[in-house]
Amino acid sequence: MKVSKCEEVIEIILKNKKEIQELGVEQLHIFGSTARGNSMPDSDIDVLVRFSETVQNGNYFEAYLQLNRLLENILKNRVDVVTETGIKPRIRPYIEKDMILVLA
Repeated sequence: MKVSKCEEVIEIILKNKKEIQELGVEQLHIFGSTARGNSMPDSDIDVLVRFSETVQNGNYFEAYLQLNRLLENILKNRVDVVTETGIKPRIRPYIEKDMILVLA
């Protein structure tokens, strides 16, 4: 069954905190329709992450792909992973108003 409710998403991410952090994730937020509580059955889950400096200077792409696969697996839903450095400045305010910090 697809997970899309904000509380469920947070609970599942927290249950898998260790595995997520092992991929070099320092911070993880959810945002968008899931965070606002108005996601539709076909909505994906928007996630904003900050990777450790080690990952950013090393095998960033592999860590990104592994994180995306892991999140889609545990949440049984499509996940759109966005990194802090990948946000366009004009879009940042829209993301920030919905952000919910899940891991830090």
